[in-house]
Amino acid sequence: MVTTDFSVNSKAGIRFALQLAKQTKSKLIFFHSLELPKPTRWSLEKYNSYAAVELKKTHLRLKQFVDKISLQTGLKARETQFVVAEGYKVDHVVIDFAKHIKANYICMSTRGAGTLKKLIGTTASAILTTSPIPVIVVPKTYRVRPISHILYSSDFNNLQGEINKVVGFVRPLKARVSVYHYDFLLPLKAAKIKLEKMAAKYISKSVKFYFRKLHIENSLSHHLQKDIKNSRPSLVVLFTKQNRGWYERIFLSSKSAALSFDTKTPLLVFRKTEH
Repeated sequence: MVTTDFSVNSKAGIRFALQLAKQTKSKLIFFHSLELPKPTRWSLEKYNSYAAVELKKTHLRLKQFVDKISLQTGLKARETQFVVAEGYKVDHVVIDFAKHIKANYICMSTRGAGTLKKLIGTTASAILTTSPIPVIVVPKTYRVRPISHILYSSDFNNLQGEINKVVGFVRPLKARVSVYHYDFLLPLKAAKIKLEKMAAKYISKSVKFYFRKLHIENSLSHHLQKDIKNSRPSLVVLFTKQNRGWYERIFLSSKSAALSFDTKTPLLVFRKTEH
């Protein structure tokens, strides 16, 4: 399910979704939430007539918007659907519809650098932090390229359950997976041996593990950005707890409220579950 508000920024999410569909033959459902004012003096019949016209016009606009991007990129999904739904709380409308159609993923664009809400947007931030369905967030600077390398940052809690989801996503892409784990205790021989033993069950030609010492003076975001810059993945995968604390730990510097997460690489966020 790919959301758009017809903005220039939202084109990035559509471009990524088209590339994903090309490699996986996935069905894409393009979605727009339409807020329609209802004047109190209008009768229900008049409002329903007005709403029907606006929904039809917006549905056509949605199709034309996506078709233009498809033509520009040279990418076209094998199966597509266009849906416009009326609602006032966009995040609720998006999540409710995604659950209704049993979407595998919600794909949406981010805005740019800055605070979390500036980067992702108020509505998108709400979706990201409450959706039970995995969310792909794509920076507005994204340009189409094959999805060939996934960087998965793991805390090694419920490694089996999480890596199975990552591999399930990656398999049709035929991409390689780099699993990064950051640990304060890594210099201790016993800790490193334990981690390597856990990883050994999942290492393959397409899955490699990398262990990094977590330095207390730097945030997890700082460590991630360094490895993202060096490895240049097509997509970063995180599993997070959906509460206010998770994005503070993942995205924000420990010394300031400035957003420090890399804004050039698409991000796939899964809800973290207990094992």
